[in-house]
Amino acid sequence: MTIVAEILDRMSGITKPRRKFLLTLCVTMLVTRTRLTFLNLSRHSSLHEKTFRRHFQNPFAFAAFNQLSMHHRLPALNTKIFAQDTTFSGKSGRQTYGLDHFWNGSEARAEKGLEVSLISIVDVEANHCFALSAHQTPPQPTTKKKEKTQTRMDFYLEHLRQTAPDFPATVKYGVFDGAYAKLKFVTGVCAMGYHVVSKLRSDANLRYLYQGAQKARGRHRQFDGKVDFSDVRRFAQSATDESLLTLYIEVVWSVSLRRRLRVVVVVNTKKRINRAMPCCSRLTQNSPPLTFFAITKRGFRLSSSSAMRNSSPAFLIAKREAKRHCIFTLMPQSRS
Repeated sequence: MTIVAEILDRMSGITKPRRKFLLTLCVTMLVTRTRLTFLNLSRHSSLHEKTFRRHFQNPFAFAAFNQLSMHHRLPALNTKIFAQDTTFSGKSGRQTYGLDHFWNGSEARAEKGLEVSLISIVDVEANHCFALSAHQTPPQPTTKKKEKTQTRMDFYLEHLRQTAPDFPATVKYGVFDGAYAKLKFVTGVCAMGYHVVSKLRSDANLRYLYQGAQKARGRHRQFDGKVDFSDVRRFAQSATDESLLTLYIEVVWSVSLRRRLRVVVVVNTKKRINRAMPCCSRLTQNSPPLTFFAITKRGFRLSSSSAMRNSSPAFLIAKREAKRHCIFTLMPQSRS
């Protein structure tokens, strides 16, 4: 707990009782082998259950705590990106806050339960992922169709806006799941000054940009046919460090996102039928294809590996303090 104590000493506004509680909390969560509830935490520590409840009612700058803790593990010169994804936890009953129908990726269907949005910082060279912020997704209100309410994309975007000030200064790229490739979300992320990297649908409506000569009179021609991922002859080919994978890159127009995209199609030549995995990026920088591919691969792999499980400390705190949008740190995970 030496590192935790040093971080708390560097933070302002931390009283001695608060500091003592946080140190006890970190140790207790590591030794508790059962479900992380307030009752179980009190059984494995010298604190009463009401003490945990009282402290959790007060807000704490967990994002600042997480950001300071990353300095011990993140080299300053390494490439860093951020990744955002959600995790699902099945839950029965009727009184639990946040209970609604959410997409369960492991079952490939929407189920009743709880959902938490997670934002992580990814070290591309070291292959490490550090969870930075976790907010519980609120349930959708039961209103009439004509009434406008906040959508879940609005919540994910607001979560990103609140967490962005705690990003390292060198972070410019964000990796998202294909569900985030919506006009409202992409527009909001681009307005914050970040580059969006996400998966596209296999039937995404994309058009080639017209590069030929224009007529002297009349409106200039903008497009030159629709993109078909089964025919990538018009894409620029690029090799990767993996012999079985080939990249195809092209700048196209997205009809649904209403903007130019740099699309990278990843083709696995080992399979009899080459299945393309299109990825998109906001077109503002001409990054090398291999760099773009490395960012995409690390981001999708590590963002899924950092998804929280039901018994994790972050899921516990996000559930208990959903209305306050509390956030917590997860241990860094690596993939070889």
